[in-house]
Amino acid sequence: GRALGCNSTLTSLNLESNSISSAGIEALANGLQKNGGLRQLKLANQHLAFSQRSEEALAEALQSNSTLTKLTIDLRSIRARDLTFKYLQRNIDQASAAEHS
Repeated sequence: GRALGCNSTLTSLNLESNSISSAGIEALANGLQKNGGLRQLKLANQHLAFSQRSEEALAEALQSNSTLTKLTIDLRSIRARDLTFKYLQRNIDQASAAEHS
């Protein structure tokens, strides 16, 4: 999470098909709050299930992240899915508006 938080050059990160724990997801969430360059994060097909709390922490982290526009992850929490959709759509809309201005 710390490395992600201070890295502004990385635009895509693929961590699919790993064994990231709930604590790992929460660490990524902390990094996403501070990250200003990542546009795509792939977390699907994890071999471990995340806690609802960690799913929601990841989704809530997107509130303060304005660059991420694509996130692949298997979320069971309805609240986490709703928040993720909301914040990713906001970022997509902002990126689209910036391209057209």
